[in-house]
Amino acid sequence: MEHRWGHRREVNRFVRLRMRSGLIGFGRIRDASISGAWVATKLPAKLMSYVQIGFTAMQNGRRTVARVEGLIVRIASHGFGVEWREFAHPAVLAILMVRPYRSEVSTRKQRSPL
Repeated sequence: MEHRWGHRREVNRFVRLRMRSGLIGFGRIRDASISGAWVATKLPAKLMSYVQIGFTAMQNGRRTVARVEGLIVRIASHGFGVEWREFAHPAVLAILMVRPYRSEVSTRKQRSPL
């Protein structure tokens, strides 16, 4: 039975993975939704542990690194499934091309010099 929220979209995004245990590796997001993703990797993972997923995203026309944390909820020999810690994270929405990624800093109002 599927428990994901939102439509799963095919993605092919290179990512850097960092486990809370300190283990670091690489992988690819193969599909994603606003609630989670499948990460193809050879990095060993433990069920119900957190992983930080880092990837590049465009911010104000410049490439920047976005980091999103997820809980590993499914494991297979070719990767694992994560449930995002923050539902519909702005960086995830950018991957899904729902809206452009903007950091919290860029969304603050800027003072006019006048």
